[in-house]
Amino acid sequence: MDQEPCIVGRNVRRLREARGMSGNALAQAAGLRQGHLWGLETGRKRNPSVHVAAALARALGCTVDDLLRLEPVEVPILAAVADEAAAHGDQEAARQARQALAEARRLRDAKARRAGPGMG
Repeated sequence: MDQEPCIVGRNVRRLREARGMSGNALAQAAGLRQGHLWGLETGRKRNPSVHVAAALARALGCTVDDLLRLEPVEVPILAAVADEAAAHGDQEAARQARQALAEARRLRDAKARRAGPGMG
């Protein structure tokens, strides 16, 4: 029976799917066994090492902090969508993703300001 994935596992899966990457492609890019990645994403493996988290962040084009966020990772996902749309020449989709990204950043920053120094 699978456990609930840790926050890193949930965020890795969200970012991987947002980038249209297969589990195998991400595992290869991060230098991990596919079973290790699957374990993180499904909850069978928890609390990855700093080395594994850093390798996944590099492969996903994000930061380790993005993988550790307790809130959803919309900002990195929207950034990836905008980049991917632009790379494929879909300027309208890229424009819409950039607009959504700007709004997500504005909301994130406003939330951090309300939380106070060191809390956001």
